[in-house]
Amino acid sequence: MRILILPACFLIASQAMSAPEKGEIARNKLIGKWIVKDDKPGAVEASMEFSKDGTAKIVAELGGQPITLKGTYTLKGDQLRISVSFGDNETPNTFTVVQLTSSQLKLVNGEKIPQVLYRDKR
Repeated sequence: MRILILPACFLIASQAMSAPEKGEIARNKLIGKWIVKDDKPGAVEASMEFSKDGTAKIVAELGGQPITLKGTYTLKGDQLRISVSFGDNETPNTFTVVQLTSSQLKLVNGEKIPQVLYRDKR
């Protein structure tokens, strides 16, 4: 009986140690292309793409022309930090991931403005 209890304790302890902490987001769920859908007049069409290697690409319309920004991202807990390069300037932005499902990504920026993105299914 004691022989069976010891392996069971190790199994439970190892699962508890590897379980994600509260607020931790699975990075693999973030990988892929996300589309901003905003039906408000004057809203800008945009997409964000996160790669496995920690790089990010943002495509948006500016004056009717597409503009592509490249950068990097890190995900620690529920904090998503995106640093985008534009010319010689690098701009870091930090978001709180409120929800991440297979089809929807809800973010809130430092000013508490929510943004919902949808996974690109193309």
